[in-house]
Amino acid sequence: MDTLFTTKPLASDRRDYVAILLPVTIWLIAVIAVNPVGNIPLNDDWSYALTVRTLLETGQFTPGGYTSMTLVGQTLWGALFCLPFGFSYTALRVSTIVAGAIALGALAWLLQDAGCDRRKTVAATLVLGFNPIWLLLSLSFMTDIEFAAYSIVSTMIFCRFLRSRKTGTLLAAIAFALAAVSVRQLGLNLAMAMFAALVLESRKDKRAIALSAAGVAAGIALLAGLAFWLNARHATPALANAPTEWLGRSFASLHTFAVKFEQYGRGIFVHMGWFLCPVLLWRAPAMIASYRRQRYGRAILVAAAVLGALWFVLMAAVHPLPLDWVTINDGGLGPVRLHSAPDTLPGPAPLPKAFWILMTFIAVSGATLMLLEVGLVLRSLVNALRKRQFDATASVRAFLLFNAVIYLGPLFVAGYFDRYLLVPTFALLALFTIEWQWAENAAPCELPHKRARGFAAAAVFSLVLTGAYAVAGTHDYMSWNRARWSLLDTLLSQGVKPEQIDGGEEFNGTFLYDPNYVESPTKSFWWVMDDEYLVQFGGEDGYHTVASVEVDGWLPNFRTNLLALRRDAH
Repeated sequence: MDTLFTTKPLASDRRDYVAILLPVTIWLIAVIAVNPVGNIPLNDDWSYALTVRTLLETGQFTPGGYTSMTLVGQTLWGALFCLPFGFSYTALRVSTIVAGAIALGALAWLLQDAGCDRRKTVAATLVLGFNPIWLLLSLSFMTDIEFAAYSIVSTMIFCRFLRSRKTGTLLAAIAFALAAVSVRQLGLNLAMAMFAALVLESRKDKRAIALSAAGVAAGIALLAGLAFWLNARHATPALANAPTEWLGRSFASLHTFAVKFEQYGRGIFVHMGWFLCPVLLWRAPAMIASYRRQRYGRAILVAAAVLGALWFVLMAAVHPLPLDWVTINDGGLGPVRLHSAPDTLPGPAPLPKAFWILMTFIAVSGATLMLLEVGLVLRSLVNALRKRQFDATASVRAFLLFNAVIYLGPLFVAGYFDRYLLVPTFALLALFTIEWQWAENAAPCELPHKRARGFAAAAVFSLVLTGAYAVAGTHDYMSWNRARWSLLDTLLSQGVKPEQIDGGEEFNGTFLYDPNYVESPTKSFWWVMDDEYLVQFGGEDGYHTVASVEVDGWLPNFRTNLLALRRDAH
């Protein structure tokens, strides 16, 4: 059956298990190094954690009001790790670390199945593992890593199906796609991408097309059924309709749509260019050689270089990285939602501007290369369609590209947080790594050896620099949050009530979340009853320090103190 769908083997049957285990092991060592210890909530995971605790205590799935995610799969996964010793944020953190390791192993397995050698498999897997957002969120109970894990496993299995054409393999891929939908609604992109890739094949696999269409329908039915069930139980989260509202605001007028589309699109390209840059630099020599063989290829390369340079100069002058979309901030990693900074979310002090200018250069370079690479992929797919040679090799390309494009579509309009980009990042990372391997198999690089080595050195530099930022930033995020909660625990042990404290979003959300809370211009936006006590970086007019804890930071700007303050008596 396989010979009907491919004109050449997609991969060798041999698998290099060292290439799979090595990057996962390196990543786990980094996780241990940043010291993930702490039975504390991080970011918004307090809301998801409370849903797990409710399930364990009552047997009922009742999501907290502060979520718009599907959350079923996330809740069951977290509850599984809480069963041995009871509910704790530590158990939930372990569940996410395990999911992150499985996801990285599945990505490496996917690359091995596609014929990638050890060097490419290890390099690409480390690029994802040391993505700053990936590493940081792997130490929380945010939905991003579990969602990505289901998505990567589904992608890996579907790419195996394109080789084997076994119905059971396709059903397994669809099952994991539905598991992704059970965590986040955007998981529908997986079955939709399967359907689109199969429809394009020259030799139609009617059974597979029908099953993938059924997978899309099942995902929609799952979402509709869950919404109906929660509504019938009066358990619909208060923010359930937030994504629809974001989308509606974008369509308020043509001007609003254009502004938001440009803003979100620019953010998507810059962030993903940064995240994908190392692999794109490794791939660049073969990609440049491919363009040089085309009729207008040299002109395209020159135009891309000029436009990329102008893009970088404009960003460096007006607004270099970071773009202030929650996870990545100018002082390190992770949102700092404390009373002293409810809107701008800064850390103690920004990292040097030269660092962010360099990161902006890496990001814009990566974005430029990404667009060039997508152009080559589209050209190969169009040629395969025109020549009626759309085989399994083309289907792998199409599926990975559709996987990213379908997912990103709503984000261009409705908006997103930077952490939402992990799923399209892994899909394009796999696509570009596979293209890198297939190009080397097809023809040797035509660039001079010294120039090719220069690209390789730049790739290693960008990976090491980004990885160092990820490790140090994650360590410091854990460190200052542990310091924050030690101060809060001290206040609580002294008889101070949660209603008297503004301890930041995580603290007040955990103890005082109220969907009907009315914000006050004089208080933080997160459920503050009385801010007699504050925990924050730095002092506050009208308050005096009652306790402080030193923050053990690896980044120089995080070598500071976190303070517990009390309002002065009048």
